[in-house]
Amino acid sequence: MTLDLHPIHAELAAEVAGLDAGRPPDAATVQEMWRAIARYPVLVLRDQHLDDERLKAFAACFGPLEIGRAAVQPGRRRLKIPEIGDISNLDEDGRIRARDDRRRLDSLGNRLWHTDASYMPVPVVLGMLYAVAVPPPSPQRLVRRHPESGRKTLYLSAHASHIEGWPVPEGRLLLRDLRRATTLDRGSTLEEAA
Repeated sequence: MTLDLHPIHAELAAEVAGLDAGRPPDAATVQEMWRAIARYPVLVLRDQHLDDERLKAFAACFGPLEIGRAAVQPGRRRLKIPEIGDISNLDEDGRIRARDDRRRLDSLGNRLWHTDASYMPVPVVLGMLYAVAVPPPSPQRLVRRHPESGRKTLYLSAHASHIEGWPVPEGRLLLRDLRRATTLDRGSTLEEAA
């Protein structure tokens, strides 16, 4: 099978179209995927519907699977297969963890750029992420009026992704510029930031 690749970024990522990860690929397809990984370090397979067994079977096509340190610790786990790491805000019973839960706080590091399992004697060759639930985008007004003073305020966040109705690159540039301007030292002015 020849992979149907659609670049998302010239050097970083490509989408693999038409591949069903629920059926382990044959050896030729695995080789094609390794070649694609050499070209694009990130491959995206959209709209996959995998249970844990199928996810494990797909991942095993690329080499031996490791068991992460959390899976070897005693106690109950939400996931039954130890080769699948549970990067989630859910507890063992599927409930959302409390904000001050130690395990939730420990996993906040996953939000930062990192190399998986850098603590292992043999480095990880390939990491796979399978998103079970991805929150929808939450549209918010960028400019709001303060209810008491009537003053206009910016409603910004580091994870704002785009501005509706704008081309994505232009919206992201505006958001970046607004974040920079609003996070200047107190001695600076907005005019100095321009």
